[in-house]
Amino acid sequence: MDPILDSARAGHIRLFWSPSIISEVNRLLTWLWLENHGGRLTDASWRQCSLTAKAWFGHMTRVFHVVEDCPPHESPWTLVPRDEDDAPIWTTAVRARAHVVITENLKDGPPANDEGLHLYQGILYVHPNDFCHLLPWLGDLNETGVDWKLGEDDLGETAAATASSRTTPVQPPPELWSAIRDLLLRTEQDTSL
Repeated sequence: MDPILDSARAGHIRLFWSPSIISEVNRLLTWLWLENHGGRLTDASWRQCSLTAKAWFGHMTRVFHVVEDCPPHESPWTLVPRDEDDAPIWTTAVRARAHVVITENLKDGPPANDEGLHLYQGILYVHPNDFCHLLPWLGDLNETGVDWKLGEDDLGETAAATASSRTTPVQPPPELWSAIRDLLLRTEQDTSL
């Protein structure tokens, strides 16, 4: 998570979360803390858990922007989602006009297309490890002043096709799709060796 937070602090990316995502993170962090400390619920351990959670959220709120995710949720890529509890993630991405959802849970996102991208309506779902490989490139792209507000004619074919169904499409630079395709190909080649 540190490379992603560092990139956000440098202004190379913007991070978003929502009330539902914050609640889920809080639940998960509390469960992990209790698991790592033997599940002991003494007054002292509960205070320590609380202090740890507050410190973590204080650190995170400096770089995350909150987007409202209350129902009705945005329409996903399927009529019956694999996990209804992931609806706030998609809703947050759409409402934030995000380019990318960073998640280890790719199976509950849009299915991979012919290019191996988990992409729907111009929003890409990508694993954190893969995204971290893109951070130096995104930093360079940001530092050189490349205009990220491209018109739909400038989008790659996949992004243009998926963005056309949106009234206000997400418009990432075509270089992003190209870099991600390259990364996925390299990852696939590395695992096949």
